Amino acid sequence: MDTICGWPLLYFAYGSNLLPSEIQKKTVNVHERGNAFISGYRLAFSKHSEKWRGDAASIIRTYKKDDQVWGAVYGVDFEGRKTLMESEDGYREQMVNALLQNTDGSPGPLVRAFTFSGKTTCHRVGCAPSLEYVDVILRGAKQKKLPERYVQVLRSLAEATGVRHA
Repeated sequence: MDTICGWPLLYFAYGSNLLPSEIQKKTVNVHERGNAFISGYRLAFSKHSEKWRGDAASIIRTYKKDDQVWGAVYGVDFEGRKTLMESEDGYREQMVNALLQNTDGSPGPLVRAFTFSGKTTCHRVGCAPSLEYVDVILRGAKQKKLPERYVQVLRSLAEATGVRHA
């Protein structure tokens, strides 16, 4: 049992599941733990999604400590994990070390969490994330109050792949 939140498993969400209403569509068995980041990874829109009509977010291991992906950590039970796994078609589960942030923004504990990364890279010509998908991620990042510099990274990454967002 996880001693930090009282739930058996921790899940690191970085894409559409940042938005509470999105993760709650997939499972009600979640408990918000806080914001966190993983080092040595970068975010990429490289996994094609029929649901989102474009490329969806994935994480890519870089091994560079300055590369960071911000997200939210949720406590989930075993049934919640199973439901998430079933809903994340085209992704594989992997374990990451996430540094939780205290409510004042200072570093909290390093926790082991599961997350999902794309099984394959989209090879379609002209693929990019849909405006709707980018909007969901940005709304989630803002609701979670992720650092503004990271929100700017999300905007820049989306624009670099062909999506324009306010």
